[in-house]
Amino acid sequence: MAGTKRAGSLPRRCVAFIIDGVLFLIVEKVFGSAGLLVGEEFWFLLMEAYLVFMQWRYGATLGKMLLKLKVVDSLTYSRFTLKRSFLRELPYILDIVIGYVLAQVASGFAAWSDNLMAIFVLADIISAVFDEHNRTLCDRLAGTVVVRVD
Repeated sequence: MAGTKRAGSLPRRCVAFIIDGVLFLIVEKVFGSAGLLVGEEFWFLLMEAYLVFMQWRYGATLGKMLLKLKVVDSLTYSRFTLKRSFLRELPYILDIVIGYVLAQVASGFAAWSDNLMAIFVLADIISAVFDEHNRTLCDRLAGTVVVRVD
């Protein structure tokens, strides 16, 4: 990987993720109070669609933009395809879908799905800690890296 760009730090990436989460909670509350009450899974999938689109189209979500971070191809440092943006979020999307299906089958699986998501997020963060470019498992899966854009 060329060393011309600085990798986005893990704390900075976490803050960007929190910003996106808070913005999405606000959207959920506004539409929820407007009577558009839908399941939790819908909001998670909608957030994933936002992440896929924003990272593909702009290279960053609103949180990443505010913190001057950008997701790029790990070899060329250029924009990547929509397919790879989807691939980057696929583990989270699968967890949401599998959790929903299992929760419909047996209510005891709902808590298991939440635990699975927590374990995956933790593994994703830990993988970034031990990678010289702070790449998560999802970054490696999609061939992307998050860089600073000063």
